[in-house]
Amino acid sequence: MLTGEGFFDVTKNKEKPFIINTSSIKIKVLGTAFNVKAYPEDKQTETSLIRGSIEVTIRNRPNDKIILTPSEKLVVENDIAHLEKDSKKQEKKTGNIARTELPVINTLMSINKLKYNPVDSTVAEIQWVNNKLVFRDESFSELAVKMERWYNVEIDITDLRIGEERLNGIFESETIVQALEALKEFIPFQYEKNGSKIIIHR
Repeated sequence: MLTGEGFFDVTKNKEKPFIINTSSIKIKVLGTAFNVKAYPEDKQTETSLIRGSIEVTIRNRPNDKIILTPSEKLVVENDIAHLEKDSKKQEKKTGNIARTELPVINTLMSINKLKYNPVDSTVAEIQWVNNKLVFRDESFSELAVKMERWYNVEIDITDLRIGEERLNGIFESETIVQALEALKEFIPFQYEKNGSKIIIHR
């Protein structure tokens, strides 16, 4: 079971398919390069295909097979995919017989094209493999989650308006303080750092 993020470059072997399981999807691979992001605290699980092809099955829809082609990204909503586990069972009574039923679930998912950087043809989803934290048109709140994992810190944005600001950029060798100071050039905010805890405010 994969928890977190992983990049895989798998040699083709039809007799031994490579299987990856996350809490919400199952990925079958014959030979390809792709990235999977499956953090349990995130709202979405993402699978980004660089080359080859993969077959994806969503946990609560085992009969539906999704085939991704190169430069496609599948996004599955985790909360909805897990509704079956989290929902309380409902009982229907007919005469003296009680029957337990689960709600009908329609998992939300989308397939999008990967966006390549026109300058160097890189794709943001796999740049972490090259020790680069790439963010493109992401909210500060979304970036803060990535920075928490990248720098092993906890970030609390106390102002909703700051969290909604959109950002583009790359962090590579910067420390957390250098990264925050760089972001301050584009967003007016202040921060307090106490050990690994960072509080961001107006």
